[in-house]
Amino acid sequence: MTRITSAFAFALTAASLAVLLPAAASAVEEKTLFETCFVRSYDADHLARHPAQSVTEMQVYFQEFEDGLNGQVTYKVRGSEPVRAFAADCSAAAKASDVLTCAVCKGDSCETTGDRFKIRLRDRGTIELLNNDTGVTATVLAGGESEGTEKLAAGGEHGSFLLKKAALKACGR
Repeated sequence: MTRITSAFAFALTAASLAVLLPAAASAVEEKTLFETCFVRSYDADHLARHPAQSVTEMQVYFQEFEDGLNGQVTYKVRGSEPVRAFAADCSAAAKASDVLTCAVCKGDSCETTGDRFKIRLRDRGTIELLNNDTGVTATVLAGGESEGTEKLAAGGEHGSFLLKKAALKACGR
């Protein structure tokens, strides 16, 4: 009877610890992000509390591309109508991490520009775009035509963006 009681006590202790301790971060499965859209529109109250933040809206659309994960990011900035856009290869990331490192593409061939950002899957409905390394160079688009490029500096008010999952139509799909 003592063995059964000891085994039961051990199982109960293990179960209690499993409930109390946070779960380890799970690896991001690229395919779970295929054909997903995440968006954020910052309201006037948020922007008033963060006067150095120029980004007012952001969308991230993920799709499968050449057996990997492609991320397409668009955003708007205060006082400017044109959309900024860039694409990135997010498929070369380590599989044992909850963070994907994305290499910003140049042109349709997705040659790397040297710019990079990270995507952290916070939960099934939230991602965090981390722009703390190099900053990202985006194409400024007006009426679908390029008006040149612009750099979104790394860190500070542009270092982290939380976006919520939305219907594909929110990303124009």
